[in-house]
Amino acid sequence: MRIATGAAIVTVVVLIAWLRPGAWVALVVLLLGAALARVAGWSGRNLRLVAIAPAVAVAAIDYLAWRTTVLSWAGWFIGIPLLLAEAHAALHAMGLQLTMWPSRMRPPRRDTDPTRRPIVVFVPTVDEGPAILGQTLRGVLLARDTFLRRYPYARIEVVVCNDGGVAGADCSDEVIELTDRLGVTCITRTVGGGAKAGNIENARQLVGATGDALVVIFDADQIPTADFLTATVPWFTDTSIGWVQTGQYYRNRGNPVTRWADDQQSLFYRLLCPAKATRSSAFICGTNVVVSARALDEIGGLPRDSVTEDFAASVLLAPRWKCVFLRGIYAAGLGPMDFPAYLKQQERWARGTLTVLRRYGRRLVAPGSGLSADQRVQYALAMTHYLSGLRDTIFVIAPILFILTGISGVQGATTGQFFEHFVPYYALTMFAFWHAAAGATSWRSVAIGFASAPALVSATRATITGRTARFTITPKTRGGAGSLRVAAPYAIGLALCLVAITVAVVESRGPAVYLAAAWTCYLAVLFGVTLGLIAADARAGRASSGALTAIPILRSETSGRLRPRREMRWGSRFFLVGIAAAALVSWFTIGTAAGDRSAPPAAAASADALRAIGGAVRAGVSGADEARVAQLATTTFPNGAVAGRSFEIADRFDPDWAQRVVAGGGTPWITLLFSTSGRPGLDSSLTAIDNGIHDQAVRRWAEEIAAFGAPVYLTVLPLVDRDFVASSAVARGGIPADTAPAWRHIREIFDATGAHNAAWVWSPADPVHDGAYAPDPDLIDVVALTWYAYPGTAWVDPAAELSAVAGRHPDTPLILEISAPPSQICTPTVDTGVGCVRMASAFTDRAQWLAAVRLAVAGRADVAAVVYHDGGPFIDPTDPRALPWRMPDPAQWLPMSAGQVR
Repeated sequence: MRIATGAAIVTVVVLIAWLRPGAWVALVVLLLGAALARVAGWSGRNLRLVAIAPAVAVAAIDYLAWRTTVLSWAGWFIGIPLLLAEAHAALHAMGLQLTMWPSRMRPPRRDTDPTRRPIVVFVPTVDEGPAILGQTLRGVLLARDTFLRRYPYARIEVVVCNDGGVAGADCSDEVIELTDRLGVTCITRTVGGGAKAGNIENARQLVGATGDALVVIFDADQIPTADFLTATVPWFTDTSIGWVQTGQYYRNRGNPVTRWADDQQSLFYRLLCPAKATRSSAFICGTNVVVSARALDEIGGLPRDSVTEDFAASVLLAPRWKCVFLRGIYAAGLGPMDFPAYLKQQERWARGTLTVLRRYGRRLVAPGSGLSADQRVQYALAMTHYLSGLRDTIFVIAPILFILTGISGVQGATTGQFFEHFVPYYALTMFAFWHAAAGATSWRSVAIGFASAPALVSATRATITGRTARFTITPKTRGGAGSLRVAAPYAIGLALCLVAITVAVVESRGPAVYLAAAWTCYLAVLFGVTLGLIAADARAGRASSGALTAIPILRSETSGRLRPRREMRWGSRFFLVGIAAAALVSWFTIGTAAGDRSAPPAAAASADALRAIGGAVRAGVSGADEARVAQLATTTFPNGAVAGRSFEIADRFDPDWAQRVVAGGGTPWITLLFSTSGRPGLDSSLTAIDNGIHDQAVRRWAEEIAAFGAPVYLTVLPLVDRDFVASSAVARGGIPADTAPAWRHIREIFDATGAHNAAWVWSPADPVHDGAYAPDPDLIDVVALTWYAYPGTAWVDPAAELSAVAGRHPDTPLILEISAPPSQICTPTVDTGVGCVRMASAFTDRAQWLAAVRLAVAGRADVAAVVYHDGGPFIDPTDPRALPWRMPDPAQWLPMSAGQVR
């Protein structure tokens, strides 16, 4: 099967390259891909990703094939490098889409209890000093104590790996005094070698962190949150997992360079790492990581021949060991304090990664390396990423050289061909990038990535020539020389761009020159933005004493403040309008006030939202398709209704839809699901929710609902007491006790964000017997009951069930969702569509049962809403099996006439 698929892909690539149909054909592929993805069941962001990826590939192949036909051999010295640079950009554009292709990890096995394995925390340090190291150690001790409170039998040792003596750091003795004061182990090397990896491996062997142990690594400035160990260690129930990695985020974002660098980091840790982990291709990132000692033993420990020992270890471990990447912020450190420090950091990372390419790159093509196809692709993309510095430099030189000298790397290309092949390719790849990066980063990541080119070129040159360099750490204080000394390359680049633009305008040498000038304008903006950052950094340096002020230890509930500001508003909403909407199910309900209920301060605001929702009775129906919704809204329910939609956590709140509901006199009802394209994943579990993996997305939902302002119903963790839902408390490792913490965690985020306009709807399958699952009563505003009268089953007794639920949840408003098919009597049995079975109920047909519902509701003051589900148990309202469940005459079931007030 794989051979056939590969042959088909190769055939398509060859045909596109041979025919060169024009990148506009990618738009056809885009629409066709969207339609096929929708038929296959994809929706929302995943549908767009599945549709975009083939379109980007078609456009890129078409463009590269055309570029080879217009290569200028007369100017080969710029033409060939330019073509290679464009190929690098195109391959990485396709690689990004391949990485983001929706995928999910397999649930871990439960082979062992990792909490009984010895845990050793290593904190390597050179010259950071006690002020920085002390904060990290206190954070580590807090995480240790939190873990021990939950697992008192655990064994955790904290070890500081002190390389200050080897490096001649003045603070080495102070570090030893600090560790004595805090009661942690300190191992000071007297013989150097192997840089950071050598330091850790020396300590690891001395303390015996081998075999069954778990090795935890934090850089000296990386302060973990209190729940770091409780979030990471339990994953090692699966003995095939080699490491669990969490992201690196900066807590000193008040610094301009750090803020920009953190946005660049976020692109990697918020977007790429989670996607790579689903392909078992994530990295050990050197810090904020837990690694199986047995895995390290197998490869001889952390590689000591690279300054990026973490990445090298990942490539060596990948064939046999699985990896996990946890979303969320579980530690935060110090970013580069000034622009020279940022360049120094980027050069070290680039030099290490390119060294891995030189030493281990053959593993990517060797048939016996044990790497899967996914791993080969993902590690190849990572190993070649830092060649982007050389690529960007070529992109700067080529247009300026052409405008000023007339030397071109392209020959025979017409303006028409340019618009046929390049424009759609470039527009589509840019759209695809920003669509993938939406919410993960900002424009600053692109600008500072461009600014890193000089450092990356230096690292590339050093790697090619084989020049070695001493391992250095990123300074944690400002350098004395300031940032202006590094401004020269960018000032020269901006000056050359301005000269070239002036020449292009003055000489008016034709469309080709104007196109080069347009690109040069873009480069001038990037150079100008970089100089602006350098100037801001210099001002910050003059205003600072250079000393690092104390930064408090992070708590997990406040870590969301570290996320990048979303300054860009993405334009992907226009994509496939109507196709995505067709995947959503609308709910229309009756909403009435349930009377005042006293609420504690934590729930008072949402209870006020619930009261604001009430008023005149509104009749409605759920589960109907768009046409039927319109019909029912204008005939049966003219006075408005509550309209509900189900969203997945990665989706975005739709304020336009919600505003239309409010404008029609209704109230939005949002059901939030922690699934991906309707399927559960590792991060769908209740423990994952409680541990904060979805905090960023939950906080985004809270902010958007708060900004909406009008009251809404909100349902999270629906039917959690059943095994067929994504976030189940009885399946895939979930237990009933996991429900309340997850619910509380979500609600705390909403309360902290100020989303007090949400009324919280608890919707278990069995609200009478939900004691093991239910959150605190103070955190529930409404309880929802779902009654589907399946033929051949005992239809619920409405009055008895309402009394039972009211007894279980006293003084809480109730919402009913009901549905029933017309009974087909085949005396003395009922035809279910698959055969006749005996009725086991006091009710013999739908009319009788709905009449009982009506009588039961009419006599109660605690029922806030009644919903008829138009499709019964079937999600698709057009499914032929759903037709018998359609709503009967409203007079049979509506508890009172529309417009009447309780």
